[in-house]
Amino acid sequence: MGASGQNAVCGVAPPPVSPALPDVLMKDDTAYRAIRLAPGDAVVVCTHALPAGGAERQWVYLASGLQQLGYRPTVVLFEDIEAQPDERNAHYLPLLKAEGIPMMFISRQPQDTLQTMLATDQGFAALTRENLLPDANRLARLVLTFRQLAPKAVFAQLDPPNLYAGFAALLAGVPRVVLSFRSYNPSHFPQNHQPWFHAAYAALGRSDRVLFSGNAAAANRDYEAWIGLKPRRAITIANAVSEKHFPRPPEREIAACRTSFQVSPGGKIVIGVFRLVPAKGPFAFLEVCAGLAKAIHGLRVLIVGIGFALPELEARVAALGLNGIVMFLGRRNDVNLLMAAADLLLLASEKEGMPNVVLEAQLQGVPVVATETGAVRGAILPGITGLLCPVGDVPALTEACTTLLQDTALRRRMGEAGARHARGSFGIERMCQAYLQLARTHAKSGGLTARRLLLGNDDAAPDEEAAFFAGIRNGNGVFKTTRARRMDDVNALFAALYCGPARPRIMDVGASSGISTVEWQEDLVARGLSPRMVATDIMIDGFLIRAGDDYYILTDKDGRALQHDVGGRVVGAEEAARLRPGAGLADIRADTLWRRIARRRHPRRIPVKLITPRARRIRFLEDDIFAPNRAAFRGRFDVLRAANLLNLVYFPQDRLRDGVINLRPRLKGEGAMFIVNRTLEDGSNHGSVFRLDSRGRFEVMGRVGDGSEIEGIVLGA
Repeated sequence: MGASGQNAVCGVAPPPVSPALPDVLMKDDTAYRAIRLAPGDAVVVCTHALPAGGAERQWVYLASGLQQLGYRPTVVLFEDIEAQPDERNAHYLPLLKAEGIPMMFISRQPQDTLQTMLATDQGFAALTRENLLPDANRLARLVLTFRQLAPKAVFAQLDPPNLYAGFAALLAGVPRVVLSFRSYNPSHFPQNHQPWFHAAYAALGRSDRVLFSGNAAAANRDYEAWIGLKPRRAITIANAVSEKHFPRPPEREIAACRTSFQVSPGGKIVIGVFRLVPAKGPFAFLEVCAGLAKAIHGLRVLIVGIGFALPELEARVAALGLNGIVMFLGRRNDVNLLMAAADLLLLASEKEGMPNVVLEAQLQGVPVVATETGAVRGAILPGITGLLCPVGDVPALTEACTTLLQDTALRRRMGEAGARHARGSFGIERMCQAYLQLARTHAKSGGLTARRLLLGNDDAAPDEEAAFFAGIRNGNGVFKTTRARRMDDVNALFAALYCGPARPRIMDVGASSGISTVEWQEDLVARGLSPRMVATDIMIDGFLIRAGDDYYILTDKDGRALQHDVGGRVVGAEEAARLRPGAGLADIRADTLWRRIARRRHPRRIPVKLITPRARRIRFLEDDIFAPNRAAFRGRFDVLRAANLLNLVYFPQDRLRDGVINLRPRLKGEGAMFIVNRTLEDGSNHGSVFRLDSRGRFEVMGRVGDGSEIEGIVLGA
């Protein structure tokens, strides 16, 4: 089924299944909610094999990172790569062995596993009768493997491993299974798509233990629509890159590499690292190279990768007169050296998730020219570490490459910024922590109470915390909504542009739940800074009032009821009134409510901050950006951020201008930075980073997405 087949299933309800299958999928889901994942626990990292692909490299990094964090990972592979004479599927085997990570090959399980399962396991037999998976023997061996390892979580990637591991984990009693998408849904790739994928994914989506992830937000939305999942059920987790596993070689080796390809002193090398398949845009890549060969004397083009399109590509090279210029190098173990020897990386893909090669090129200090697909925009900083062009736009790609190849100073600036960006934004530990955070969640939130979250009686899963704040409405009518890691690309852009003191004073206005503020602080600390942070919002302070033995009401400081908690369960005001008659309703103000409660035997009113409990090292204050500035705010801050606050949905233009004028005096002066961003419904950020010039006026330093919609207002204020 090609791309047209996608529309045939988008938005369609999952196919009907027998009554037995929901029991297999949902069995004991409620009991699994309380299980927590912690260092020392066994986990499984599952995929098909270890060929030289970006997805496989990420799963090796995941296993390595989890081990470094104190977990006990086992890599489970479908293929016995040690028994294969061809090493093609064992490209990353040496890396795993060097890390001392154990492996299991399901093909080594006993031959009679299937018969045993069918005879003794009712759940397995029920699932097998549904014929959702074509290889029952593979499923049986995987179930047995998981039962032997008894992991707390299974992390799988790519479609067949996702689907087999998902069902096997449920049957084996694994508390959490995280399935990861690496690009767009398979209906876009006819050579890989199988007709059973959709029904199997749709069935797995019914289980609360199954969590979904992917490395590109647009591709995640594409998968969700294709499967029929609730929007944003798939969490975006960026790929990682590692200086340890992908180091920059010594300069003498780089020079020798360039010499080996007979590059003249003024010659240039363009490198492409991709599978030789249509989705990677190899023919557009060659068309760009043909244009570059006319403009750049002494050009060499290195293409690293294998694939079925090689004969056609070789013929096209000859037809374009590029023999001797374009070299097909096949699969290589020295890609870091080849990249470091290049002057730029060119990626002309039609469909991508988050391509490793873009991160790796930046890590080597090599600027990137790429098509804007998947998470490529999130992988680079456009205009700072590389240049983006529309998919299939050969003239634009050619012009961008020519500009870079002819400007040595620009290449150097972009290369240096790219190395900083890759090191600071795409570490293995950060990726692993994101997967662990996801694996600690449950697909259906249990209705988190303020008593549990704000008093710190229990660890809250990220989805529960986000759902809690989504139910809290500020005094201006705006909900305290949030999403984990939603500001990562904005934080990365700021870090690439920032050149101020190592202990900056920072204010985050309109901080809402404070989750994005905490993530920004963590990002800055990871980059070697020691920020002193203040965050403000129109509603920070509140009270948790004990209105009965097992009844608590969360209110703002003015007494407006925000949440009713009866017996540890979130209920509406009407239900609370039925369960606890006379205890107080949502429309009773604090003074009236407090007089009622004060007559009780053990009244308690507990001051709380209506922000995440994780914000322990950040000072949070109530403040209105349109009110007169406090004396302590004036001229104090090196950086000020207004994220999802100053936008045309909330305020008219004249009001926005007043807000900018009111905020500017809080900055120290020349060189101080101001960040304005808005996150759209699709999860994309559109923001601008400004700096005060010597005249006290704002100038634009860089942009995320299309830039801030109020950029003109800021510049004119």
